[in-house]
Amino acid sequence: MIASFLLSRLSLQPTLAAPESVFSAEWVAPLRAAGKLRLEFDLDLFTVAILLGKFQRIELLERQLQQLRAQLPAHLRPQSTGDDPAR
Repeated sequence: MIASFLLSRLSLQPTLAAPESVFSAEWVAPLRAAGKLRLEFDLDLFTVAILLGKFQRIELLERQLQQLRAQLPAHLRPQSTGDDPAR
């Protein structure tokens, strides 16, 4: 039931046409985080679907930020304080 709901609400599609669904590894972290929040806050599946979309968007933006930081010359890069996991 949960998988079919998420499949209908998201672009979460199996990567292989197999008897059991196989999904891309990019969904592992967002699914774990959303599942944890669902249990902690007793969230409904619609809210979990929204969270998954937002988590995926955040991950994409973090990757883009890392790529942009890597393109900066060393003397212009922000100093790492250890607080920011994206660095």
